[in-house]
Amino acid sequence: MTVLSSDSDIQFPNLTVITASAGAGKTYTLARRYVQFLLSGNVEGNNIQNILAITFTNLAAKEMKERIVNVLKQAALGDREILAELSQLVSLTEGEISLRSAQLIEEILHHYSDFHVRTIDSFLSTLF
Repeated sequence: MTVLSSDSDIQFPNLTVITASAGAGKTYTLARRYVQFLLSGNVEGNNIQNILAITFTNLAAKEMKERIVNVLKQAALGDREILAELSQLVSLTEGEISLRSAQLIEEILHHYSDFHVRTIDSFLSTLF
């Protein structure tokens, strides 16, 4: 399983491929990476329309979206455990993470069609 590094080590474009057996935590890891990209102050162009997560099934895409929104919601509400975890992934204070998370929840709600977590099939259908 991929271990996520600090946001000082990542930049766009970035490709993260996670291969593991069922139940190994692929969706969890990809959701955390997606949140890391969104929150980072070090990744230029890191808004929702510039980040794409691709998975195999509609169920996995739905679960990943739910996890992303849930982590952001928990951070926005000040969940200490989530804030501590995210502060290890991004170069922001816990207060900045909470504020940025609340802003991102609003952005996702207002621009949901730009929230690109899709299946391989749905992504390929947008290309042709």
